[in-house]
Amino acid sequence: MADGPVDKLTAHIVHNYRVTGEIGRDAMSRLFQATSPSLGASVIIQVIPGELARDLDFPDRFHSRMRKAGGLAHRGILHVNHFAHDEPNFYVVLDYFDGRPLARMIEERGPLPAPEVLALLGQALEALDHAHKNGIAHGALHPGGILVADGGELRLTGFGIAKAIDPLSMLVEAPGNPYPYKSPEQGMGLPVDARSDLYSLGLIMWQALVGGMPAGTEVPPPSAANGNVPAAVDDVIMRMLAARPRDRFRTARQVAIALSGVLRERGEARGRARPDARAPAAREQPAPEPAVSPAVGAGAEAARAADAGIQAHKHGNTEDAVRLLEEAAEAMPGSVRVIGHLGAAYYAARRYADAENAFRRALKLGPDRTTLRYNLGNALLAQGKVADAKAQFEQAWNQDPKCTAALLMLVAMEGASPK
Repeated sequence: MADGPVDKLTAHIVHNYRVTGEIGRDAMSRLFQATSPSLGASVIIQVIPGELARDLDFPDRFHSRMRKAGGLAHRGILHVNHFAHDEPNFYVVLDYFDGRPLARMIEERGPLPAPEVLALLGQALEALDHAHKNGIAHGALHPGGILVADGGELRLTGFGIAKAIDPLSMLVEAPGNPYPYKSPEQGMGLPVDARSDLYSLGLIMWQALVGGMPAGTEVPPPSAANGNVPAAVDDVIMRMLAARPRDRFRTARQVAIALSGVLRERGEARGRARPDARAPAAREQPAPEPAVSPAVGAGAEAARAADAGIQAHKHGNTEDAVRLLEEAAEAMPGSVRVIGHLGAAYYAARRYADAENAFRRALKLGPDRTTLRYNLGNALLAQGKVADAKAQFEQAWNQDPKCTAALLMLVAMEGASPK
C-alpha cells in the first residue's frame, strides 16, 4: 500500500478524531488508534486508501457494505460506529479494543502453542458464524486484522471492506502487496462464501501453529513443520484448507463441532461418560431476565444504572461499566442479569478475582445458566487456576452438550498442566 495519502492521518484530525498511533496494516487498509478530543474516548480507525477506489461506484458500495457490517453485533467482531469519505481516503470508526495484531504476535514469538491457537480459533469461529448467519462473508481475513488482547480475547476487523473494493471476486490485492490468504476460488476470480473464509482462517491458524507461511504452493499438515501439533488438530486444519470448497466444512459451526468431537473421543477413551448420558440432547436454558425497569424510587435508579452499565460495557467503556454495575448490584443483589454483567465488566477490566466472585454469586442465583459457568471458567483460567477452570468448562458442557464454546476451551486446554 502506498504510504503517502494515508500517512497524513498520523498528524491531522479526521473529522472529530485525532490519530495517536498505528496498530497494523494489510493490503486493503491500515488500523490506527485515535481519540475523540471532545469526548476523550479511544477508538480504532480503519483507513482504506483512495487508490483502491477503482471505479465511480465504490463510494456507494462502501456505504452499503458498511451499513450492513454495522448491523453485526458479536463480542468477537469490532463494532462499526461510523464511516465516511475524507478525500482521498475512506475510513471506518470502530470500537476501541486493547489488542495487538495476531501477525505481530507470530512475528515476535514464532510458533504459538496449540492450546493457545485453538482458543483463538474457537473465538474466531464464533464470530464468523454470527457474520455468516447474517449474510456477510469477510472475504479477506488476515492475521493483521485479528486483534488479540493480553488475556487471549480476540476481535475480528474488516467486515464489508473486501466486498466494497471488489464486488465480484473479492480478490483483494494491491500492487506489490498481495493477499496470500485467498482461497483457491478467489485466486480464480470466482465468488466466495463462508467456506472461503474458513480456508483463510485455516491458513492463518496454520501460520500461527508453525510460525510462518508454507514454503511452496502445497500446504502440508502443520505437524510436518511443528511436531508439537496433535494429529487431530492436523485433521481439522487440513479439511479447512481443502482445495475444493465442497471438501471443506460448510459452516464455522461445523468446524467447532469437529473440534468438540475430538475432545469427546478422547473423553470416552479415558472412560468418561457421554455428555448426553447426563443431560438431554437439547437442554432448554432458563429464559433470560427482562431488562430491569422498576417504575419508581430507588429501584428505578438501580435499573437505570444497570442498563447504562450494560451499554457502557458493550461499547468498551469498562471503567464506567464497573462503576454503574457495582451500584446496581448493591441495590439489586438478587438479579442474575446484573451480577452476571458485573462479572463480565470485571473481566474486561482484568479484575479476574472480582470477576470470579461475581460469576459465583450469579451462579448461586441461577445455577443452570451455562453461559455464566463458561464465563466463570474463563475468569479462573485468567488467574492460572487451570484445573478449576477445566472443571467449570466440563460442567458447562455436561449441562448443555450444545455449548461448543466450553468444548473448544477444553480442547485448547488438553495440553495445559493443572495449577
